[in-house]
Amino acid sequence: MVNKNDLRYIKTERLIVHTYVDMRLRDPSPVKVSDLCREALINKTTFYSHYDTMESLHRHICRETVADILGRCDCARMAFSDTYAFVSELVGAISREERLIHALYGDDIASLLNDAEEALFRIYLHDDDEPEQPIQHWQQDDWSNPSHFVRLIRDSKLGEMLDMERLATNSMHHQGVKELSPLLKPAAYGPDGLVEAVEMPNRTFMMGVQWHPEYFARKNMKCIFTALVNEAAAARRSGRVTMDPLRLVRDDGSNRWNVCRYRRNA
Repeated sequence: MVNKNDLRYIKTERLIVHTYVDMRLRDPSPVKVSDLCREALINKTTFYSHYDTMESLHRHICRETVADILGRCDCARMAFSDTYAFVSELVGAISREERLIHALYGDDIASLLNDAEEALFRIYLHDDDEPEQPIQHWQQDDWSNPSHFVRLIRDSKLGEMLDMERLATNSMHHQGVKELSPLLKPAAYGPDGLVEAVEMPNRTFMMGVQWHPEYFARKNMKCIFTALVNEAAAARRSGRVTMDPLRLVRDDGSNRWNVCRYRRNA
């Protein structure tokens, strides 16, 4: 088993990273494992003891580079309270590293923004990657601000939809999942191990989340609502569901509201 605290491992890790960055600065085209190994004077076995693929190395360096740039911004922790000051400082910091940013991201602005958002939330939430830590599930802060991370199951429908491993969410609930039904699968976990999202595998689109994604609908969670609308439209067109009127009646028998329900055809 590899000891990542071993001095030789650490030195080789730095060599791989520095070699890759240097090669991308000279030529921004994709780097092959064989070319990097030849340049760093290491063999492929050594490389694969550090990274599974060249893409995993590239993503690691991109995230660390953006995190380092944000970490040098004094206004990073005021991103939600003094946005103008933060953005002004961030633009200057990115400009100073323009050559490196372009070498790593090229024209992929979407990936740059996603990495910057993740790094910013990590700073804002003081995330320290502890596997379990107590968190406040009923936040006192504005609900449009995140309060903790959730870790997404990448091969879940939600994980594929959001295309990330960690997501910063708000939290306003006083109940949680104690025992998950065998009909459901977890799609996300909180830092304290609580199931934060579930899915029903034998349904085309049935999921639930503990947070309130509507507060982030204009940001990175818009895709959840888009997917729901698209799935509903596809189900309607295919004839899998019909709409029938349904009346909701209060316990006292008053105040009836006409709503619609979706019923699966036999």
